[in-house]
Amino acid sequence: FSVLQSGQSLEQSPIIDPIILDVLRNVMRPSEVTAQYKRVYFRVYLAEDLPIMDSPDDMSHVMEKMRLTRAAFCDPYVGISYCGVEARTSINYANYNPRFNTDIIFNIEIPAVTDTVVITLYDYDSDKINSADILATKHLSLTEISYLSDDEYGFDPTFGPSLVPFYGSPKHFEHSQHPELNEGANGIGYRGRILLEVFTKPSYSVGMFANTAPAPEEAIKRAAKGLRTQKCVLVMGAMEATMIPKEFSDNPVSFEISVGEFGYANSLFTNPTTSKIWPQAPLFDSVNYYWLEFDIDQACIIPMEWEHSIF
Repeated sequence: FSVLQSGQSLEQSPIIDPIILDVLRNVMRPSEVTAQYKRVYFRVYLAEDLPIMDSPDDMSHVMEKMRLTRAAFCDPYVGISYCGVEARTSINYANYNPRFNTDIIFNIEIPAVTDTVVITLYDYDSDKINSADILATKHLSLTEISYLSDDEYGFDPTFGPSLVPFYGSPKHFEHSQHPELNEGANGIGYRGRILLEVFTKPSYSVGMFANTAPAPEEAIKRAAKGLRTQKCVLVMGAMEATMIPKEFSDNPVSFEISVGEFGYANSLFTNPTTSKIWPQAPLFDSVNYYWLEFDIDQACIIPMEWEHSIF
C-alpha cells in the first residue's frame, strides 16, 4: 500500500516479475541466523488403494470388467514440492498399487526457512491440458519430524518408513463432487496411501534444488518387511451422535465405519461388510440441536487385513 499527502498523485507501480512475487522462492531469513545446507531424502516406495480414474461413460461395464480382470484405470505418480521447487517420480501406467522405489532429494537449508513439504498424488492424463488430475494432497511438517538442538538429542528431518494415508474427495471416479478437497490438506474421503521414508545427509552444495534417483535394493527389501499383514476383525459400535446440522434433519441419517478400503461400501477391491449403522431420523432437543441415539446391540463388523510386523 502507499501513504500519500493531500494533493499527491499515485504513481504507477513498476511491473514485477512473477517469480519475484513467489513467496516460496523468496523467503527471508534473519541475518543473525546461521544455516547450513543438507540433503533431505524423500524415499517413495509404493502407493496403495488409489481411486479409479480415466473411466468411460458406461461405468457399469467398467465396474464389471474390474471385478473380473482387475483392470486398472489410473496412471499415478507422486510429486513433492518445497519452497517452490518440485520433483516427481516416474509414471506407473494402469496401476492402483504402483511401486515407485524412488528417492526425491532436496538440497535445503537447515534450520528450514519454511516448514511445509507438499506431497501430491497425481493421475497422468494425456487428454487434458495440464496432463494430470490431482488424486490427493498431504502436507508434511518438517518441524514435526525433526528436533533442532545442540545437545545429543537433536536430529535432522527423519521419518518412517511408514504408510501415510491421503484424504480428499470421496471416491466417485474422476467426476468428483468436491475436487477442491483433493488439492488441500482437509480431505474427508480416503484416497489411498504411500510408503514413505525421510532422512537427512550432509550437503556440500549451495542453493535450493531437487533431483531424483532409484532407491537402493537393500532399502526396498528392508521396507518390505513392514508390509506383512495379518487378518483380523474390527468390531465397533456407536452410542450416539450429537449436534447434527438442521439441514440433515429431514431425512434418515446413517454412518459408515471404514479403515482404508475395508468397510467402504463402494469399494471394488474388498468384500461387502456390515460397516454401516442403520439409517435413523434425527431427534430434536426442542431447543437447538438434533441428535441420534443408536441401539447398543447394533455393531459394525469389518473383516480386514492390517500390517503386523516384528523386526
